[in-house]
Amino acid sequence: MDIIRAVTVNASVEKLWQILGRDYNNIGEWTSQVLQSTPNPDLAPGEGRVCVVEGFGDTKETLTQYDEERYALSYTAEIEKMPFFVKEMSNSWRVESTSQNRAIVHMHAKATLIPVFAQVMGPIIHRQITQVVDTMLEELKYYAENDEIHPRKQKQLATA
Repeated sequence: MDIIRAVTVNASVEKLWQILGRDYNNIGEWTSQVLQSTPNPDLAPGEGRVCVVEGFGDTKETLTQYDEERYALSYTAEIEKMPFFVKEMSNSWRVESTSQNRAIVHMHAKATLIPVFAQVMGPIIHRQITQVVDTMLEELKYYAENDEIHPRKQKQLATA
């Protein structure tokens, strides 16, 4: 199952790449979908991160691609409380410049389900992942354009 989304952001490709690529380990600072993020201590520096995700526990992400020139990265995710019927999860980000201060952020989330469960659980999982992706893109856009975290993340931090 593939969830492919994009959002146009009024920020430079360099600014967006700083957030997504160079500051990869800090995703928990700007999106409400990640409670906390740190470098993965089991990997070499720059090879992955651990995200704490509400309801799913620790999510260990391993970078499978990191391309500074193309402003692109991909990773696989091992989720502590992954539903048994989800075999694999991965995600890719790519930033495309459209002008000096405008870029498109592309996100491609992928989930592989055990075939027998794909028909039954597929639509539910697709809807849930789509909500997460859309929320992350909305919060990234807000963060990049306003130089402050989205009100949803501010509220989350205030109640933590």
